[in-house]
Parts: sequence; structure tokens; C-alpha cells
Amino acid sequence: MEMLREAIAEAGRPGMHLLACESSVSAVGSLAAMAAGVLRRGDAQLVPVLNEMKVDYSQLIKAQAGLRYGVHNAALVDPVVGGFARGAAGTAICAVAETLASLVAYEASYVLIHPYHIRLKATSSRECLWVECVVGQASRYLGVPLIGDVWPANGGGVVEMLYEVAANALVAAASGLNLLGPAPANGEKPHRTGLEARLMAEVGHAAVGMRPRDIVDIIQELVKRYEHSLERPNRASPLTNSTTLVSAGQLGGGLRSMWRLGGS
Repeated sequence: MEMLREAIAEAGRPGMHLLACESSVSAVGSLAAMAAGVLRRGDAQLVPVLNEMKVDYSQLIKAQAGLRYGVHNAALVDPVVGGFARGAAGTAICAVAETLASLVAYEASYVLIHPYHIRLKATSSRECLWVECVVGQASRYLGVPLIGDVWPANGGGVVEMLYEVAANALVAAASGLNLLGPAPANGEKPHRTGLEARLMAEVGHAAVGMRPRDIVDIIQELVKRYEHSLERPNRASPLTNSTTLVSAGQLGGGLRSMWRLGGS
């Protein structure tokens, strides 16, 4: 938390809202951060709905303490495709149900929609993209901001990761979700660069005004370019080897050609 504060101060945005303490597996981490003053009023803490459609006392303690202190509760909804909810359709229903549960149990200020593939993990799998698309379109009825949690399988600087990020961002933005991420290497390694976040933002901006039916051909082409890597993703390294990097110009040319598929 102290490092995050230093980073946003150096970026000239010391008052920026932070979603932080995500890695606290119990109430203790969040409560300690509040007590130390590094998780500030107006920031948010991550409060997950446990798989599947469960809460526990630890999460309820975090949620209530946060509300009393003045911290927003950001609910994490990550139903498992291939788990108790079974296929993509059941997972989408589960995601909506867990969103409603988070409003009741946590009084969530916003909700992260993060479908998780039981085997491939990444939100860029076909099934997870479909779930995000459907749940995003349901957001108009839920009365709470929904966030598309971008979770690629590959690591920073790897061309397949960039295609994953583009697919996730395009589906999320066209379906009514906000954007968060991207987390590299299925969240298992901190192997990322600033390029992926910038690409996510630029694709999201470019997709404003597009509807899900407008992006089908583009998404199908993007998935073809990275789907082979989901089984054995390239996690790259903390300082990505230059042989795995793709230049922004190269990627831009590829994305522009795919954008034309959508008639834009």
C-alpha cells in the first residue's frame, strides 16, 4: 500500500482512488491497512463472493468495517466455468446471482465480473468472453457499476497477451462493462509492462458506441491469434526478453486490419 501511494504521488495523482488490499486473504490485512491509514476513506477493498454463491464471517467483517470506516466495498464475482455452475450459460446466471448477493451482503459500490475457466483460467477463453458479454448487457438492470476484470494467460510483451487484452477490452466495452487490469500470466506472475494497460485503454475507448453484434468478426479473428497459447501460455519474465516482444506498430497494423472486419 505504501508503494502504491508513492507511485501515484510520483505520477502527480496523489488523491487517485485505489482498489487495494486485493491479496488480503483474511479480514486482518484490510483492517490493518485501515488502521495504518494507508487504505484511505474513498478507496476500495476487494471483498469476494466465495465459490459458489457463498460468504463467510471474514468477508462480512471486512465489508462492515469498510462501510463504517468509509472504504468502498468492491465485490469480486468469479464464478467458475466448468465448476458448480457448469457451462457458460449457467456461469452467466451464477454471476448475476452473485452480483445481487454482493449488494445484499457487502453493500458493494461496484462489482468485478471475473469468470474463471476451470482449466484454462484466463478470462480470454471463449466461454469467459461470452459470460462477460452477457452479464455486461444485464448491467442496465442491476443498478451497480460492473467491471470487466481482464485476466490474460500470457505474460507482458508477448504478442498473444496483447491479442488477449484486445479481445477482453473489446468485449467488455461493447457490452457495457468498465475495464480493470490487465493481470499478467493468469495472475500468477508479476510479468507485465505498461504497454498492455495502454492497449486495453485505447481499445476500450475505440469500442465506445459499438454493440456486441458489431464485434463478433473481430473477436473471432483475435481469438484465433491467441487461443493456441492458453493451454501452455508464455509467462515471459520480469524483464521481458526482447525476442518475445512485439512492437506497438506491428500490433497496431494487425488490429487495424481486424477493425476493418467490423466495418469501422
